Amino acid sequence: MTDLIAGQIALRSRFLPTNVKPTHYTIALEPDLESRVYEGAISIDLLVKEDTKSITLNVHPDIDLISTQITSNGRTVRIESLTRHADTERYTVLLCDSLLAGNEIQLSHKFTGYLNDQQNGFYRTTYRGEDGKDRHVAATQGQPTSMRRAFPCFDEPNLKATFSITLAIKSHETCASNMDIASEREIGGKKHVTFNPTPPMSPYLVCFIVGEDFHHFVTSDWRVPISIYTAFSKDARPAKFTLDLEVKSMKFFEKAFQFKYPLPKLDLASFPGFRLGAMENWGLMTFNDNHMLWDERTHGISAQQLIVEICIHETAHQWFGDLVTNKTWDSTWLNEGFATWASLYAMNDFYPEWRIWERFVSGELADGLSLDGLRSSHPIELAAEPGQEAQILDAISYQKGSVVLRMISTFIGEEKFVEGVAHYVNKFAFSSSLSSDLWESLTHVAGVDIGSIMDPWIKQTGYPVLLVEENPDDNTIVATQHRYLRTGDVAPEEDMTWPIVLNILTEDGIQSAPILTHRQAKYSVPMDFYKINANHTGFFRTLYPPSRYLKLGEAAQTGLLNVQDRAGLIGDLGALAAAGYVSTSSLLRMLDGFRHETEITVWRLILAQLAAIEEAWMFEDQQIKEGLAKFLQSLVGDALRKSGWEFSRLEDPKQQQLKVALFSASAGAGSPRIIEACLKMFQKYIAGDDEAIDSNLRLDVFATAIEYGSAKEFGSILNLFFESSDYGIKSDCRKALGRTKEPKLMKKALDLLISDRITPPDMNYLLAGFWHRRENISTLWNWTKLHWQQCMKRLPSDIPRPYFVKGCIQGCSSRAGYEDIKQFFENNPTTGIDLVLAQVLETIKANVQWVERDREDVRAWLEEHKYIG
Repeated sequence: MTDLIAGQIALRSRFLPTNVKPTHYTIALEPDLESRVYEGAISIDLLVKEDTKSITLNVHPDIDLISTQITSNGRTVRIESLTRHADTERYTVLLCDSLLAGNEIQLSHKFTGYLNDQQNGFYRTTYRGEDGKDRHVAATQGQPTSMRRAFPCFDEPNLKATFSITLAIKSHETCASNMDIASEREIGGKKHVTFNPTPPMSPYLVCFIVGEDFHHFVTSDWRVPISIYTAFSKDARPAKFTLDLEVKSMKFFEKAFQFKYPLPKLDLASFPGFRLGAMENWGLMTFNDNHMLWDERTHGISAQQLIVEICIHETAHQWFGDLVTNKTWDSTWLNEGFATWASLYAMNDFYPEWRIWERFVSGELADGLSLDGLRSSHPIELAAEPGQEAQILDAISYQKGSVVLRMISTFIGEEKFVEGVAHYVNKFAFSSSLSSDLWESLTHVAGVDIGSIMDPWIKQTGYPVLLVEENPDDNTIVATQHRYLRTGDVAPEEDMTWPIVLNILTEDGIQSAPILTHRQAKYSVPMDFYKINANHTGFFRTLYPPSRYLKLGEAAQTGLLNVQDRAGLIGDLGALAAAGYVSTSSLLRMLDGFRHETEITVWRLILAQLAAIEEAWMFEDQQIKEGLAKFLQSLVGDALRKSGWEFSRLEDPKQQQLKVALFSASAGAGSPRIIEACLKMFQKYIAGDDEAIDSNLRLDVFATAIEYGSAKEFGSILNLFFESSDYGIKSDCRKALGRTKEPKLMKKALDLLISDRITPPDMNYLLAGFWHRRENISTLWNWTKLHWQQCMKRLPSDIPRPYFVKGCIQGCSSRAGYEDIKQFFENNPTTGIDLVLAQVLETIKANVQWVERDREDVRAWLEEHKYIG
């Protein structure tokens, strides 16, 4: 086979050729934050793995290559041709003579790049400084396949190498990178800052930032310094909270994974315009400005928990993702699912009063089950095609990934699980791994074949619903598993099976039943009380006979079901109603029986089921919608009157969150009492009383003021969004603007999406306010169609774009909406959004079927209970 033919085959491959392996990068960059242009030089040390005449690496079309040179033993290697492949973002160097296996060569490029505004590669974001003037930050974002947009590289996670980086910056600028500074010299009026070489790491984890006005905070409370760079807050108190959390987290994970953090420092940097919640770059984690610093004066308990979780998540990545990396993006979940589990594992230790594993049922478990109930979902481990890598950074990789890890840790015991993880981390440190490597380590420690249990869960799309038949005569049940689909139309070829750990709860405790590995099995249980999937650690739904739901409802009231079991029971019944296994009225009846519930985790799932019904019935008869709102007001009214909405920072965090959830639900349902309270709080706040609105309620008060106020209230919140320097306040303003009922104000809010007054990452947050009313949903979609090209031009082509598309169309739950969306995307490209588009369309279709099936059932229940006349 000729090298030319081999090169053509390689270009069609998902992966780069393996004929050479990078071992070290020497990179020098000189960015100009004003002109947005940067000059670069790079030398890549390569080990020739097999005789070859060609070298192929990744180069984004934005990179302008000025020169290319290859040397071997100090001699220049003759180049026959240079070919760029813009569609695959590859660059092939064809040589005149073959390179022999075992040789070490250097591939060098000089190039120029552009600090783009797409928040990937090497990009620039702009914010308003304390003096009212524009400030710039340049930063890198490489995950999943964007480091090639910053500099030429072998941009695949398993191609680890060491990196030496030098940045030439202006004297008043500050910079940081993965490693500590080796030297700093003044050359030609510029600071040339050279950083020490990194350990072997994947290219997507390379990070450097350059800023004009960073505030810097550092702690020496750990064996290596931990510091914060922030472009927003010069207040030391929020920084101290995060630094203390990081010290605690680093100590915790070093002990858990039995491997010392190998870098000489750890930095956290936050700045406006960062497109993600955060990014785990080794030694220099980057954050969105409202996801790193918690200020108790302006942030509520939910914001605190979110910030804690994100910070710990990225810290866990320093081991799981950075030290040990997935070999390909097929195994993204190894990074993200594990970091999600690990963050909760640590939070449970740091904040036992938060009862994290209870929240897990209404959070990670519920989110994973929701997406994976669609035919258009995907396996945890997926052979992602080029362009799909970012789309699978979703609830399957993160949430379902964390749930199956929680499932297996519960099965073998948490202590054994963590011991197995430590074995895995130490075995694959500074290298790359596969899912099977983790299973082998867990098997080594637990003495159980973990791979045989876990492979179906990560390689098959979806999950089972367990159908239970009772035989009271001999105290047995027959459990039969089938695949659950939200559309309820499983074809025979789709009806897979999974190994299910049943965990049957009885009055005597959790019954150790065999794992259900076949379609059906029979089990002995006490008929007076049992419940399958104790603590809801399993990733499946359970359908009981109707009479059993009555008994489980009674058990919930008498204390036989704990928080996880009550919440999971409600979540299961909601999903079964949506798919047609049970009637929606049976779900409403169950929810009505929980009106005296006192736990936030259970209430979250109660409210989630009602929100799902509201979304599906959004374009239905207004009388039905009003009846559902009255039911919601009735359901939460007593609980809210009992709890009130006054807050104390000494109060139980769960009680604070319960108050917020009940208040928010009442406001959203149009409770006159709550609307009046919100408007009074808002007027005092705008008049200058900063204490008038508790930060826990601020979003709901802002949203209610806009929805039931006038152009005056809208203008006040819009100005607050523009002028406030508090990232928590700005975030709440952004999410509230879409709640207006006035068409002119809706357009004014939507026009921000294509203005320079809102950064591209903030575009997705603005959409949330439009999902509450059908008029707003229709306005949002019609506006989006008119401005589609402008929006796509502003949005990065990877992670934020699918979220934006979902946000624009997810509320269009009608047959007309479904057909309109399909027709629109038949005439517009769907590259990079095809997976999420299919998922949203399937959800809309399922909602339409749900309404058509249960329209009269819901009407009859509402009439019976006097919520409609």
